Amino acid sequence: MKKLALLSVGLLICLVGVFSVKNYIENYVSTEIESAELERKSESFLKQIQSTESKFNPSFSEYPDFREIANNSINTVVHVKSSSSPENNFSIEDFLFGGADNGPKIGSGSGVIISSDGYIVTNYHVIENAQKISITTNNNQNYEADIVGYDEQNDIALLKIESENSFPFAIFGDSDASMIGEWVLAVGNPFNLTSTVTAGIISAKSRSLDPTGRTTQSYIQTDAAVNPGNSGGALVNENGELVGITSKIFSTTGSFSGISFALPVDKLSDIASEIIKFGVARKASLGNFSIRSIRILHNNQLKYCGEIVNYSSGPILDLFKRHERLCILKINEEPMNLDRLRLVLENAFPGDEINLTLLDDRGELHYYKIKTESI
Repeated sequence: MKKLALLSVGLLICLVGVFSVKNYIENYVSTEIESAELERKSESFLKQIQSTESKFNPSFSEYPDFREIANNSINTVVHVKSSSSPENNFSIEDFLFGGADNGPKIGSGSGVIISSDGYIVTNYHVIENAQKISITTNNNQNYEADIVGYDEQNDIALLKIESENSFPFAIFGDSDASMIGEWVLAVGNPFNLTSTVTAGIISAKSRSLDPTGRTTQSYIQTDAAVNPGNSGGALVNENGELVGITSKIFSTTGSFSGISFALPVDKLSDIASEIIKFGVARKASLGNFSIRSIRILHNNQLKYCGEIVNYSSGPILDLFKRHERLCILKINEEPMNLDRLRLVLENAFPGDEINLTLLDDRGELHYYKIKTESI
């Protein structure tokens, strides 16, 4: 009986041991499975984080490398220095108390070489009233420059320097095709710090700086650092092509505050060509005539119309060989008004075509392309 009791206790101990081992194995296996699943989920989560980081934090290699472009561009940008005599307003008070400054006035800015034979474009305000203009290239060669011509309205001047050697020159890009967000470099001589290069993006296009709408310039806006002395310098794209001439900054202090402007090279190209050919940027005209503002009912709508009156010469006169009375409804597909007509003509060059939508005295519409002439 005693042996039977001992045997029963032994069997019970064995059973308890077996169940304990079984539970340990099951718990161990379950823990391993949970650990593996947790590790898999952690790896998946880390991959998602890395993927997100790669979208918002591109590697250095994905940024444009401006080194070659910058080194090429500085060779096409020059330092422009102008000097002029002070106005002759010397008075007895100036003589007695030294109030007048009779020394020459010195101005400085930047310019861009646009041809191998030494044509340079800069801002008109850089050389305004200058009696002497000196040019220093990036290789420290000095030249005296002549003024070929200028367009004061668009703040552009064309200069010429002479040398037996060819000059490196900027290649024109397509400023109209430039897009907001594109990288650009501003190259110039801010504060007489020659051959300075800064980088930024195109912040906006077709920016008008005249709140009255009376001027026609449509500037490229950029956040590339531009300061006094950059005027007339180059704005180049990622391909090293000239897309603009740095002209203005928006600042309450006179120094860079994150907003600067460049005249698009498409506009510059037309102005420079005009000056080279004719010595001046000629103005476009449709002839001698006046506009009388009237309102007419057309297609059951009351519309503004510019009736052509007092016509005497020019391309507009040819229209009246076929019509007795004409009224302009649209200019280049935009509704007619006097400011738009003026702006279109100011922005055109002789030989450009302007689209006119005209209404005759019988209420019939006519569409004409009129080629402008020089004033």
